[in-house]
Amino acid sequence: MSHLQSWSDFLKKQAASPPLLFVSGVRHPVSVDVTSALHSHPSMEIVYHPTGYGTTMVHRTPPVPFCEGSAVIYVPREPHDQIVDKDGEDHCVQIAVPPTSGPLPQSCLYVPRVENASVREDLLLLSRGQPRLSPVERAIYNLRATAVLLGLIQIACDCRHQEAADLAEQHLLKAEQYIREYYASIGSLADVARHVGVSQDYLRHIFKLRRRILGRLLRRHVPQHP
Repeated sequence: MSHLQSWSDFLKKQAASPPLLFVSGVRHPVSVDVTSALHSHPSMEIVYHPTGYGTTMVHRTPPVPFCEGSAVIYVPREPHDQIVDKDGEDHCVQIAVPPTSGPLPQSCLYVPRVENASVREDLLLLSRGQPRLSPVERAIYNLRATAVLLGLIQIACDCRHQEAADLAEQHLLKAEQYIREYYASIGSLADVARHVGVSQDYLRHIFKLRRRILGRLLRRHVPQHP
């Protein structure tokens, strides 16, 4: 199972489950002069970076660079540190995930762009500290924390899908340009795929999904043999 798929599965399962539990929140400045030592938390932690940028080193995974407007979700007990390259601020929210939630993703999730205004507003509210809450307020905070977590996971999944879609579109545009220029001399679909730098099966697949008319034209006029 891929890293992103494990988070997507967690998102679907949690969307059909009771709200998670808000534990605490904090905002603090970060500086190039201070390095956060390797540490972990018993809860899931969201670290939103409204300003500043740097790198977080996560145990057993490649370094994760972060920038202004991004966030990182760390799984419980995942050792991580933080090296800041530009002064800024961190908004941190910790959320308890009960054992009944089932298997969790094995490593952190990077959220490149938190552009959703409601998610940012909830992060600002939840990270203001650990206020004294009435039972009703506690329930509301649990709902807000769960909504923020699920919203961030959805943003990360959408960004990855968009990146894949953008790359597929680049492949299609390159194939179309090649077909227009060398239509009369193309010997097979393999020629087009080789020029684009992808497999025949992949090229055929994205043509079918995105260029139905051109795909039929390609199948009609370009031999499909290797």
